[in-house]
Amino acid sequence: IPATVAMTESIHQSEAAQSALSCPSERELRVPCYCEENVWRLAYRRLYQKASITSSSSTNGAISSPEERNELTSQAQLDTTSTRMDYYVVFVSNEEKCCPMFCQLANCDPNEPCFWDYHVFLLGTPVATRNGHTARNKQETNNNVVIDMDSHLPFPCPVAEYLSNAFREESFRREYREKLAPRFRVIEAELYLQHFYSDRLHMFNSETGKWNAERPQYECIMSGAKGVKKNYDKASKIKPSGRESNLDSYINVQQVATEDHTSRAGSEDAPDEASYLGTVYSIDAFRGRFC
Repeated sequence: IPATVAMTESIHQSEAAQSALSCPSERELRVPCYCEENVWRLAYRRLYQKASITSSSSTNGAISSPEERNELTSQAQLDTTSTRMDYYVVFVSNEEKCCPMFCQLANCDPNEPCFWDYHVFLLGTPVATRNGHTARNKQETNNNVVIDMDSHLPFPCPVAEYLSNAFREESFRREYREKLAPRFRVIEAELYLQHFYSDRLHMFNSETGKWNAERPQYECIMSGAKGVKKNYDKASKIKPSGRESNLDSYINVQQVATEDHTSRAGSEDAPDEASYLGTVYSIDAFRGRFC
């Protein structure tokens, strides 16, 4: 079996993928403090739920539940339109690994910031199809949305509204604004599904021997680990004996895109890494690209 095919199959067969499809709602995919995995599952659900529903219906020959009927009705309504969505995974951080964000569920007061080392959300961009070809215009750009299950803001939320409410530089003294300014690493969702992997050990406190936050019940997402020896079993039996994760590569937001938005994150001597790690934007460049 070709490596790419085997990797794709390992994604579809993973507990993370299966739980993403079986979860009653997108909001319920959220496991606090594991936003990189929450968004992996959300992206998988958005990209593959239609295929799963179609396959399930054609295999069984009948709609098995009211929930499935509702899903099919919703999907049929989407299918009547001529617009589809492209999805991107967005990591938010800065060089200080201290990024203030407002309207986060981790704080019951939306007007008080959470200071994250990093955060992750899904970005949806509509693509109009005309005569079999795709085309974008300013109206479609205005319809770009942030899908953040950790936010008090609407779900989904227009990008401009999300940025103005989640990132409020005017709330901080001028001398701190540059250090606290967010940067955005934007990765095609399909590439993120294929390449991301994490053993969750960044959440393990080796001094206390305890986890900083309760872990998801499904197995670690390791389908993107090529040639990595797995040191885990079920989520309840992870053996903290070394890091097996590329999470830090996504959190690193040092290189910023140029004005033409064409530069890729990563070094020139690592083109493969650059391609799957996407592009890093300042908040102004991100706003100019997606608002």
